[in-house]
Amino acid sequence: MKQRIDEVLDTLEQERQRVERDLQRLTAAAAYLGTVLAKLNHRPVRKLEGLPARKIGRRTVRRRCDRRR
Repeated sequence: MKQRIDEVLDTLEQERQRVERDLQRLTAAAAYLGTVLAKLNHRPVRKLEGLPARKIGRRTVRRRCDRRR
């Protein structure tokens, strides 16, 4: 019984490591595609810190991203 539990835990750990490597590759590919597409569109890459302010009438309004959870 103990041997079977160890086998299952080992299999789960291998699967977790595989998924982690895949996630790292996906993240790197998404970052690369973001830079390539930004160059194709001749636009600067958006930074996550914030968006530029724009003026409407007398007020300055900051654009916000609506994050859905």
